[in-house]
Amino acid sequence: MKKRSTSTTPHVLLMFTLFTLLLGPIYTKAQTLRQQAEFAPIVETTVDYDVKEFTCKKVNNNLYFKFLVLENKHNISYILESSSDGKTFEPIQRKEGFKSPNQHPLLYSYKIDLNKSPTETAYRIRRISPDGNEYSAILEIKNIDQIEYIAQNN
Repeated sequence: MKKRSTSTTPHVLLMFTLFTLLLGPIYTKAQTLRQQAEFAPIVETTVDYDVKEFTCKKVNNNLYFKFLVLENKHNISYILESSSDGKTFEPIQRKEGFKSPNQHPLLYSYKIDLNKSPTETAYRIRRISPDGNEYSAILEIKNIDQIEYIAQNN
C-alpha cells in the first residue's frame, strides 16, 4: 500500500490569508483613526467672544447696523446704545445672544429710524454676560449724508 503524502503548506497559507483578511481592515482603521487624531487636534477656545464686524449703513431715512460675532457662551445679550455727546449712552434695542454653533459667527442686526432719533451721533454695542458688561468700539457718525463712520476704542 502506498502512503499518501499530505502537506500542511496549503493549509498554512490558507489560514494566513484568512487571518490577514480578517485582521487587516481592523489594523487599517486603527491606523487611520490614529493618524486623524494626530493631524486634527482639538483646539480649545480661550476667548469668550470675538467681534468679526460692526458696521452701519444709511438707507433712505434709516440706519442699519450689522454686528457679526463669534460667541462662546450662553445667557448673553447684545444691546445697541446711542449717544448724542459720545459719552453718555442710552439703550435702543436689545437682542438675546446665542452660543455660536460649530464656531460659526452669528449675525445680529438693528434698524434705527432717523426721524425718531436725529441727534444721535455715536453708537456702540454693549455685551451683557454673567461675568459683567463689555463694550464694542464706538461708531461715530461725522457726516450722515456722506456716511462717514469712524470707530473709536473705548
